[in-house]
Amino acid sequence: SMMSHSCAPTAMWHADRNNNFVLRARRPIDAGEEVTITYLDEEELLGTAAARRDALYRTKDFWCLCERCTADEDWSRGFRCPECGDGQLFARA
Repeated sequence: SMMSHSCAPTAMWHADRNNNFVLRARRPIDAGEEVTITYLDEEELLGTAAARRDALYRTKDFWCLCERCTADEDWSRGFRCPECGDGQLFARA
């Protein structure tokens, strides 16, 4: 692959109105920081760490070790607390 995978990618591919593929940053990227993309589709990217890692192993033959897959909690899968509406609940990775 020409670009490394992450389940918390710093960039994403986008097709412009002329169907040209453009690489766009998903967030500010620091100088020297690796630019990563996801090898998963959007639905798979919303899955648990176990589901994402399994999909990558089955389709790409590697076990993902990105920050989302190795963290104790997945900060990308949070929800507002249904009780108070203010706090946030996060799924275990």
